[in-house]
Amino acid sequence: MMKGLANVGEVLAGKYRVDKILGIGGMGMVVQAINLDLDQKVALKFMLPQALESPEAAARFLREARAAGKLTGEHICRVMDVGKFPGGAPYIVMEYMDGYDLMTLLKRRGPLPISEAIDYMLQACEGMAEAHALGIVHRDLKPDNLFLATRVDSTKIIKVLDFGISKTAVTGLATKTGDVLGSPAYMAPEQMQSSKDVDARADIWSLGVVLHQLLCGKMAFYGETLPQLCMAVLNDPPKNLTTLRADLPPPLADAVLKCLEKDRDRRYRDVSDFAQAIAPFGGATAIGAVTRVRSLLRGRATPQTLPPTAEELANGSADVMPTLLGSMPVIPTATDTPMMRRAGNSSPPPMGPGSTTLASSAGESLALPRRRLPLGAIGVLGGTFAMIVVIVVMVMRRNAANETKQPAASPTSPTPAVAPPTVVPIEDTKPPPPPVVVDTAPIGEDPPVEDPKKKKKKKDPKDLTQGSATDPAPPDAG
Repeated sequence: MMKGLANVGEVLAGKYRVDKILGIGGMGMVVQAINLDLDQKVALKFMLPQALESPEAAARFLREARAAGKLTGEHICRVMDVGKFPGGAPYIVMEYMDGYDLMTLLKRRGPLPISEAIDYMLQACEGMAEAHALGIVHRDLKPDNLFLATRVDSTKIIKVLDFGISKTAVTGLATKTGDVLGSPAYMAPEQMQSSKDVDARADIWSLGVVLHQLLCGKMAFYGETLPQLCMAVLNDPPKNLTTLRADLPPPLADAVLKCLEKDRDRRYRDVSDFAQAIAPFGGATAIGAVTRVRSLLRGRATPQTLPPTAEELANGSADVMPTLLGSMPVIPTATDTPMMRRAGNSSPPPMGPGSTTLASSAGESLALPRRRLPLGAIGVLGGTFAMIVVIVVMVMRRNAANETKQPAASPTSPTPAVAPPTVVPIEDTKPPPPPVVVDTAPIGEDPPVEDPKKKKKKKDPKDLTQGSATDPAPPDAG
């Protein structure tokens, strides 16, 4: 390694052969390498000698390794190893990814279609939800750090890079008062004023600036010099999105503007609220992304087991899933065919890797797969249902016969389904008898009190026994 720079073909740390130089910056270098022990392609990142003169730069480099090493989700660039070269320079081994960052994409294509921009942003929210759940704030989110990688099956996926200036809730960041870390164009006002005084809402601001740029091709704030840019971020409103792009839905423009509130208390509470607001404008995978973001923020629990929070119940956001489902196209599940029955599989055929859809992503978290009942169980259920129908018909016929022999009963409290009502005989009187009083009441209530002025009449004993031989036994209340 000459002057801290790696050469193609050189073996570093005894097992990483450099195949290609990927990039060189003021602080470090990234190369494509092969792990000779595993015959595995990796990305190797290490610091340059001049950067090692700054203890803070070295600490920042190792902080990136520790922060990213805690994250295992698919939307984070995974750290596979960390170590030091013989001279003491630290290095990080990361997964190698084919693709390019979103800044490169913007330079090639300009503003993106709305659904594409939203899908990329939702994937970034997934990555940041995992980080925020562990108390890690990125503090340098920008298109350059959102990498559009290509999977083996040629599908695209967003990976969050560069946790070098991240801050954890536990350890904080050893910066001097007044230090500013990050990219000013994407930096929240409170981060400009103090890099120490930031939380996850600073990342939400940055995501809003990125989405503004993806949709309009222009920055939310502009200044010809760094001081002018900082003054614009601190004092000026962001550029009007609907003026820059006429086909932008106003609710989506409002969602971006909410991210860019100067007062962080007026921004979205967390990335799940932001994801929920923009998901209706995304593609078929958007609903699944919102579910995963929420699950990551709330301890990675299964969505079916997550009760709504008190705040969600108060503001009505607990109903977000049905609302989003209603705004998304529904993809029908596969039809159950004889071939599938022979194979013993009644669930829809699996999609290809990476081809997540509304049916495959949201369905896994919002609905459990149906299980086929055996034929014997179906027969038993059918017989039971038929018996219930016969019993109901017999009871209805008996009641109809009773109504033809006696005047209509006065309205009383509803009779419980535990047992048929018992009719109290009354004496024959003229003029016509008063309404029949039913001597039963729902469980836990007193029976209706009879009017003592009314005389009772006796009823034909045959009426009292009618239907007793065919009445079904009352169901067991237990």
